[in-house]
Amino acid sequence: MKPQKDADSSYRYKGIPPSPSIVAELTKQLFAGQLVDRQKIIDGVRNFHVKHGGSPPQVTNFANTVKKALADMKKIGDAENPSSGYWKILPASTDFTLEHAAVELPVSIDEPSISAGSRDDVLAEVVLGSGPSSVYLYYLPSYRIRAEERGEHSWPCKIGRSEQDPLQRVLAQAGTALPEKPVVAVLLRTNYSAALEKAFHGVLTLRGLAVRDAPGVEWFLTSPDEFVALAKLFDPKSFDTPRRA
Repeated sequence: MKPQKDADSSYRYKGIPPSPSIVAELTKQLFAGQLVDRQKIIDGVRNFHVKHGGSPPQVTNFANTVKKALADMKKIGDAENPSSGYWKILPASTDFTLEHAAVELPVSIDEPSISAGSRDDVLAEVVLGSGPSSVYLYYLPSYRIRAEERGEHSWPCKIGRSEQDPLQRVLAQAGTALPEKPVVAVLLRTNYSAALEKAFHGVLTLRGLAVRDAPGVEWFLTSPDEFVALAKLFDPKSFDTPRRA
């Protein structure tokens, strides 16, 4: 379905402010098959709607309307959220699978009002274990998207540890060398981060999964699922149940 021309009197939402359902329909119309950041969706939908005769948003924060629309689209398989602030709008013909339904909404790295002590945990999609230090896995969303398009179940992932420096500081430093914002998929809380990190690196290296041409060190061809499976193998009592889905 192609966007209608300017001043098209047949625009079905003429004179109506954009509700979440209208936003969802226009998002699919304008961005199907694309990976776009949320702000581009906000601006694109609002401009298209008003340009074609729709009433401007009547809410003070139109971004919340778009967030609601995207969340609804994700539930029914019309969109995926591979990274904080980025949305992949699926074509109408895409096959919706249980794998799509199981992907949890990543918590935005730049969401405000989070205490310093809990910020690392909030950054991650899944948190396992307890302890003052951590071992984490993050990846770039484009790596996962390309792997899934090829039907592959692993992609380059960074496995590191956060002990003296909080994870948010590690990510801020890494951001200068990375082409996009990473997804922090898993955070393992532990008292033995050095030993646990070494175990991950050793096993994955022995399996021939170390990535030599990644942006930095400690990258491996793996996935969050494999990472969690290894964690449970190393210490099943500590990493059996996630603290936050």
